[in-house]
Amino acid sequence: MLGLPASTEALAVTVIVSVLILAATVLLFSEKELASKWGVSILEEGGLVQRTAEEERAAERVEELSRTYRLSPREQEVLALLAEGKTGRVIQQELFIAEGTFKAHTRHIYEKMGINSRKELFELLGLRS
Repeated sequence: MLGLPASTEALAVTVIVSVLILAATVLLFSEKELASKWGVSILEEGGLVQRTAEEERAAERVEELSRTYRLSPREQEVLALLAEGKTGRVIQQELFIAEGTFKAHTRHIYEKMGINSRKELFELLGLRS
């Protein structure tokens, strides 16, 4: 087939098939895993998924509050997921963090913003709780 000895040809086919399987596996990761592990972001704005007007306003408000209260990049990520109404467990899974780490980020966000509850957070974000 390739003009190589049979054993070399079999090895080449095995390597090609292995690379194809690896590529297919990478493509089957969730979008968040692709983004966090490989830097690939399929579902970005303007991509396959469009944000609603309310989601867009919430994202802009998260950015504004993050600058105002000088949140770290990770705190901003947590804030954005909280603004989407995600639970602590879901946020921990999406960001690959432990419960204690999630609680620490949330506590820091609340302290920096001078709030004590998710209800107050949603009021600052201009969202319905």
